[in-house]
Amino acid sequence: MKFSRARSLFIAEGVPREIVHQLKYNQHEYFEPLVKIWLRDILKLDLYKLPKAIIPVPLYPVKQRERGINQSETIAYIASNYIKAPVNTKILRRTRDTQSQTTLTKGMRKKNVKDAFSCSEKINNGQFLIIDDVMTTGATANECAKTLIQNGASAVEIFTLTRGMPLDYACS
Repeated sequence: MKFSRARSLFIAEGVPREIVHQLKYNQHEYFEPLVKIWLRDILKLDLYKLPKAIIPVPLYPVKQRERGINQSETIAYIASNYIKAPVNTKILRRTRDTQSQTTLTKGMRKKNVKDAFSCSEKINNGQFLIIDDVMTTGATANECAKTLIQNGASAVEIFTLTRGMPLDYACS
């Protein structure tokens, strides 16, 4: 993995899973106050270092227009109020439309997001915090971190609201 570590507030089950789904596909404004409450304790996650910037996992532009929001960006702006680091939505770009990861195996997820991101500029060192709604296998987070490190970041940490169980490891 290219990131130094990953932290999540919840396992993607029950209420947290449903809230993330609603935040992503439906009533994001309705659930933002709850996400603010959840993120009040984000500093207790013991980040190694204050990040130079918080970077939400970008959506492909067509997908963002369809949804109307990027849920990771919403979470990043809320987290930035507590961490006191700026959100940078410009430096990391999704360069191609990828298929939804929800039904893919671990290997398929890696292939799906391979080289799907680019940096709009060189980074002059620094630690960055990538924020997303859910992490299952870490394939998306790893590709984002890899892209940032290849462009000059010294370290990347990951934060997600929920952590899912990879399909390859799911019990039957």
